[in-house]
Amino acid sequence: MKVAKITTQQKNSQRYNIFSEEQGKDKYAFSVDESAIVEFGLKKGLELSDTELEAIEAFDQKRRAWNAVLHYLSFSMRTKWQVEQYLLEKEYAPAAVEEAVNRALDYKFLDDAAFAEAFVRTKINTTDKGPKIITGDLRQKGIGPDLAEKALLQFTKERQIDKGVKIIQKKADRQKDAHTIFKKKMMDALRQKGYDTEIFTIAWEEAAIVPDEEEEWERLEAHGDKILRKWEKKAEGRTLQQKVKEQLYRKGFNMQLIQRFLDQKVSGE
Repeated sequence: MKVAKITTQQKNSQRYNIFSEEQGKDKYAFSVDESAIVEFGLKKGLELSDTELEAIEAFDQKRRAWNAVLHYLSFSMRTKWQVEQYLLEKEYAPAAVEEAVNRALDYKFLDDAAFAEAFVRTKINTTDKGPKIITGDLRQKGIGPDLAEKALLQFTKERQIDKGVKIIQKKADRQKDAHTIFKKKMMDALRQKGYDTEIFTIAWEEAAIVPDEEEEWERLEAHGDKILRKWEKKAEGRTLQQKVKEQLYRKGFNMQLIQRFLDQKVSGE
């Protein structure tokens, strides 16, 4: 191939378009950055062999991959795996990806251990996520189990319990369920957030959510009235009592309060 002309790209003054000469006309061939112009002495009239063209392409790929890494890292910390995937999705050659990633590692622009430490610290400070969920988040970003386990050492048992207590107390302020149902919901909620059963058990005790009989009665009465409205047109007497009793019991209320409600509001005759 013979270089017919070299022009600067309109949208990027650091990139140059290389044209070849075919049948007396200039035809776009490829583009490179300024370093490739200097490295290979590209100029009008230069003849390039296939081997030289491949070398130019490989050189330019590596330069562009490196620039892409710098751009990607300018927004936030990334893991080695994230950078590799980013470059591969941009369709850079594997050799260019490997060189760019290794260069970033050499310059300490990539540090999976530091990333994991910072990631866990941020999650502890800004979310209610427990260790299991955070571990999963790290895995999705390419952090292996050893680094994840080490980073999670900062999420001590005491800090997990403190998180659990705050979650429980926050929900307790506006909960409308029977005490036993609320406790089960909190256990399920903490598990879903990534805490284990031991953490929940201790957090529940420290949260000191003691059922107040009058508050429990008010919650039962609210549920009971709804159930009663639903069934009083379908049943009566002992049948109605049984339906109301069964549904209130399934909602976690104790039999003493249920019987109090039945005595006050449902005739057994």
